[in-house]
Formats: sequence, C-alpha cells, structure tokens
Amino acid sequence: MAKESTQGSESSICEFYCCYLLRSLKEEYRNHVYIGTTPNPIRRLRQHNRELTMGAIKTGPKGPWEYVLLVYGFPSARAALQFEWNWQKQNTRHFDSPSKKKRGAYLLSSKLETLRKLLNFVYFKKWPLKLRIVTDENLSVDFTKLPQHMLVTCGPTKDMPFSFTDNGVGRATLQKKQWEVYKFHQKNNTLCKVCQKDVLNEADEYLTCTRSTCRMAAHIFCLAKLFLENNPTCCLPTSGVCPICKESLRWGDLIYQKLERQKRVDAQLAYKEVIKKTKKEDDEKESF
Repeated sequence: MAKESTQGSESSICEFYCCYLLRSLKEEYRNHVYIGTTPNPIRRLRQHNRELTMGAIKTGPKGPWEYVLLVYGFPSARAALQFEWNWQKQNTRHFDSPSKKKRGAYLLSSKLETLRKLLNFVYFKKWPLKLRIVTDENLSVDFTKLPQHMLVTCGPTKDMPFSFTDNGVGRATLQKKQWEVYKFHQKNNTLCKVCQKDVLNEADEYLTCTRSTCRMAAHIFCLAKLFLENNPTCCLPTSGVCPICKESLRWGDLIYQKLERQKRVDAQLAYKEVIKKTKKEDDEKESF
C-alpha cells in the first residue's frame, strides 16, 4: 500500500492529519470501505481514484471512491496512524468488535460502529478529536453520543478551513492574529487571569481565549487546574469555560492556537536578530 509522506517527524505537531473512511461507488462493491490517513484529503481521494499517482493498491479495482467521514485533530501524524491501526484491526482487546473473519466485517456499518466505540474508548476519548461527516446519506450509527468536547460537523472536504483548501491563507491569518495578541499582552503587562502573576515569562507558556474579542490570558497549568476543578481525577482537561467571556473552550483548540503563536513569535524574533546582525556587519564595514 502506498503511503504519503508525513512531511516531517512522525512525532511533530502538524496542522492537519486525519483518518478517513472511503466507500466504493462501484455497484458490485457498493458497501465496501477503506480506511487510511492523510494530511491532504482532497489530494488523497484523487490518488485513490487514479487521477494522481501513489494511490493504495487495494482500492484500485474497486474505484471510484467517495468519502464517508474524516476524523481529525490528532496531536501528531503518529497519533493518527495509531488510531488508524486500531480502526482497521477492529478487534482490540479493550472492547468487543466484529471478528476479522466474520462475514461483512469490512463493510460500512461495521466500520462505523467500531469508530463510535473508539471515539468513546477511555484512551481516545480524551484526545482533541473532531468528526467531519462528508456523505449526504444517513449513517447507520448515531454519532451524537460522543464525548462533549468532540466537535461533529457536516459538509464537503473543500469547505474545511485548512491549508489543503486555502493554500495556507487561514493558517497565516491565524499566526498574524496571534502575533497581535502577543504584542498586546507584552505592551500591557498582562497578568494571568487565574494566579494574577505576569503571563509573559515565556511567549509559549500561556493560553489565550479563542474568541477574537476576548483578551483572556492564563498560564497553561493555571488554566488546566481551573478546567479540572470539577474533575479532579483527570490529569489533562478536554474543555472548559473562559474565565472572562464565559465562552466554551476546547483544550485542543487552545493548544493549537498557542503553537501557532509560538511559531510566529519565534519567526519574528529570528527576523529581528538577522536585521540586527546585518546592521552590525554594515556598521563594521563602514568603520573600515
């Protein structure tokens, strides 16, 4: 089976990496499905449908294919591959699933039921995962009973706000906004909303509200402790309420926003260092 490049280290944080479920559109294989992973679902579907090279060998004779749904929000490409393996094998020791040898185990309803169980499984239900239902047809499995922090949306892949649809415009806009957020907190010496201490010890050690008009900032550990007040047995929060605007916040979204801010801040500081070094070299040349 042809695999796409993860474009970097398997353990590195990536903007988008998903597990997907395909269904064959060929009449004699109508209920046959395929599970895979990709950072670019639009390109990957074209590969499976032989419009581009590097499609999986298994999907070739049963095409054309269409997406049923995508699972995304994985912290790394490695995490997505781990989820894919569990979804494909369908016989984890942690819960009952149809046997691989059972007739129809690889058909649509079976894979959907396994996905529902995986998303509610104690190991995966704490992950900041999101579900995108692409097909217009009613599914045989109810995905409304998922962990509260898991966002479920419907629509085609071309409408998803990621680099594979907008060539990185959305991500660049987010980083620009986060640079403005950083400058605001730096200028105003913002205090952590929880502990009331300086929030700018390190640019990447605090979180901000995802609502653009809210200026809440708090240290990671302070906000995590606040979110876990009603669930002290957990060590990592999944969601919470902004202490200022009372907006519901997903922990995974907060971390992703922080990482994008960190990248922009690092890039800006590096650029300033280059300018400073260049100016110093020019001054030394002029002195001779």
